[in-house]
Amino acid sequence: MNEVHRYKVVTMLSAAGATIGYDPHGPDIVMASAFDEATRLFLDAAERCVASERREKELQQRLTAADELADTMGGLLRLARGAIGENQWTLLTKDIDTMLSQDAGRTNNSRNAHCPHDGICHTSQETCAEAQARIASLTAPAGAGP
Repeated sequence: MNEVHRYKVVTMLSAAGATIGYDPHGPDIVMASAFDEATRLFLDAAERCVASERREKELQQRLTAADELADTMGGLLRLARGAIGENQWTLLTKDIDTMLSQDAGRTNNSRNAHCPHDGICHTSQETCAEAQARIASLTAPAGAGP
C-alpha cells in the first residue's frame, strides 16, 4: 500500500509588508482522496478476512463430516473382516444396512445450504436420503421411470 502523504497546516506571515514566511504547525492533515483510498483498501482487506474465516469454518465442517465418515467406514471394514473370517455374511449386511440408514436419516442442521453429512444441498426440513432422491429425480434422463 502506498503511504498517505501527510501535510502540516501553514500560516502565511507578512513581515515588513513584502516578505511572506511559512511556519508549519498544528496537526497532520491528509488529502480527502488519499484518506478515501486508504479507507477503501482497509475495508476490502477486512471483507476478505471475513470471507476467509467463513470459508475456513465451512472447510472445518466438511473435514469433521469426512472424519466421521472415515470412522464409520473403518468400523464397517472391521466388521467385514470379522464377518468374512467367521462366514457371517447375513450379520455383515445387516450391520452395513443399519449404518447406511442411520447416515441417510440425518438432516442438515448446520444452518448452511450445503449439508456437511452427504454433500447434497438441502435444508433441515429434508433428510439426506430425501435430498438424494430429489436430486436423482431432477438429474434422471428424460422418460426414465421413478
